[in-house]
Parts: sequence; structure tokens; C-alpha cells
Amino acid sequence: MKNNFEKKNPEFNFDNFFTNTYVSWKACETPDRPEDFISSGGSKYWNMGDHVIRQSDHWGFVQGCTWVLPGNKKEELVSAKADFADFIPKEEMEKLFEEAEASKYELGEVFSGKILFPMKGVIEQTSFKVVSTKAGKKMWENVANSNHKVEKILVQKEQ
Repeated sequence: MKNNFEKKNPEFNFDNFFTNTYVSWKACETPDRPEDFISSGGSKYWNMGDHVIRQSDHWGFVQGCTWVLPGNKKEELVSAKADFADFIPKEEMEKLFEEAEASKYELGEVFSGKILFPMKGVIEQTSFKVVSTKAGKKMWENVANSNHKVEKILVQKEQ
């Protein structure tokens, strides 16, 4: 997914790329050397100069960031790279998208509009409704696919 967001801080590097950012990663080979950093969640990171490689089994909403890996399946260990120049400050994303947490909406409430799917790396026109799980937790359920349930969605703001 190509971004068309104004970049306020083009100076992302290995020391700050992980602080409230959005980026779309691309699958790649794992470097044949020891990692430069391992996070508390077990993700491994390699500083490659102009880009970073991350090996992880969790993508999407990560520690205050939205890190998209198109086509990734949940809990699949994947290595992916992102150029430091492609990281976008989260405040730029927040100008176009807002998080909608299911817990803040009434059961049965429906949202129809453009939604960013971080795991797929696409923006789609679709509908979600608030449902309750067996444990009583509120979740968004994709109206077109009742097997797709999430706690929050990224909704494109009207311009």
C-alpha cells in the first residue's frame, strides 16, 4: 500500500522508528547475522542502514504503532523490512483515520465506511457491527464475514 501522507519527521532511524508510527512492511529473508535488538515481546530487529528488518509473529497494532504486513496470517513467524523513510508519525495517520474500539459502542451498532485493515494492508469499504463474545466482551464483527472479529477498527475520517 503506497502512502500519501505528509511526513513531518523524515528522520526516522533505528533509534526512533518504533515510537508511535505507521508503516507497511514487506516480507523478506532473515539476515544471516545476529539481531541488533530483541523486544520484550520476542520480536527480533536488524539495523540495515536505510531500513530495518523485523522478525515477529505479531503485526498490526504493536506497542502504540500500526505496522501493516499485507497477507500475514495471525501468529505466523515472518521476517519483513521497512525503509526508515517510509515510517509515518502516528499523528499524521490520525488526521485521516480514527480508532473505533467496540467497547465504546452499543451492541448491534453498525459502522459502514472505509476501514484500514492493518493485517491485509488495504483500505476497504465495508461494514462492521458490535457483537458480544461468549465471555461478554464487545467485538466488531465484519458484516460480510462473521468469522472476522476484532476489538478495534481504523475508520477513515470524512474529509
